Amino acid sequence: MDIDLVKEIEYEFSCKGYYSPVVDRSGEGIEGCSKILMQRFGPQLFYIAKIVLFSRLAQMVGVLAHTFIFNCITIHDIQQYIYGVDDSVRSSERNLRAVDRGTTTFRRINT
Repeated sequence: MDIDLVKEIEYEFSCKGYYSPVVDRSGEGIEGCSKILMQRFGPQLFYIAKIVLFSRLAQMVGVLAHTFIFNCITIHDIQQYIYGVDDSVRSSERNLRAVDRGTTTFRRINT
């Protein structure tokens, strides 16, 4: 910690030490700086802490979303590697067209 900064804080806020009050030569107690600093900067630090907390929560949600997407893509790639080329989209479109015409894929294959 910077000694000059501590001296500036003590001079600006008329305090000495941090927690416990210090008794000076005249016998009067000088209040510690902790209460004064908390009154002055406490609400601002609390606001900054809330912003940091919410940004970390947003980052965590983003990481979890990316993890979910990556797992889905990985599982899809593994299934493609094991079962071959994925024609499920094209075959489902053919089945829908066949149902619209009143025929099924099985009838076309068997005939």
